[in-house]
Amino acid sequence: MVIARVNWKVLLGIMITFMAAAIGSVQVYSQNMVPLRVFTLDGVHNNDPIQVIGFRVAGQVIKPGVPIQASEEEWLKSSNLVVKNVSDKEIIGIWINLFFPEVVDTKGMTADQVQIGNRASSEKFTKQGSPLHDNDYPLFSLKPGQSYEIALGHNYEDTFSLRSRVNPIVIPRKCIVRFAAVYFRNGMKWSPGYFGRPDPSRPGEFITITPSEFWASKD
Repeated sequence: MVIARVNWKVLLGIMITFMAAAIGSVQVYSQNMVPLRVFTLDGVHNNDPIQVIGFRVAGQVIKPGVPIQASEEEWLKSSNLVVKNVSDKEIIGIWINLFFPEVVDTKGMTADQVQIGNRASSEKFTKQGSPLHDNDYPLFSLKPGQSYEIALGHNYEDTFSLRSRVNPIVIPRKCIVRFAAVYFRNGMKWSPGYFGRPDPSRPGEFITITPSEFWASKD
């Protein structure tokens, strides 16, 4: 009977190699557990007075529709929407809606709104023509040609709680971003597919104008 001698150095080397490979596999698996998430835009037209440059997520600016591997906090709580004023008018307020199509109840998609600046003074009236005493936000100004990064996580905690109540199982991976309204210093208003100027005979109301009328007007 022949008893083979064990080379402990060789065996130890094999064990170390095996353990390193196992740890590497766990690390790769852990990284893959971070899902791909994406921001998309809705209601974008060529003649829009505000342009989306991209989304700043986890320190890098990505284009709409491009998936990125990020945690929910990186994706929603700490992300910014990078916009540019491509009009010849000063912007004083931007309203943005965020929709989560994977989190749905009987009323539709769960949504959130981010507000920067204020509405045009021409809109701060009730339908009866009385001054509207709403809560003003800090003053905001985005002059022609300037860019600005809008933090999308202002209401993150409230939105997270709402999404958890609607569907606690679903982990959202898609957020649809749509401009609700953009207000200008000269009293005009824009939303996707709509341009308006103040109606002098009806305080708080707007008259629909064409894109060419908007671009031809001066402050």
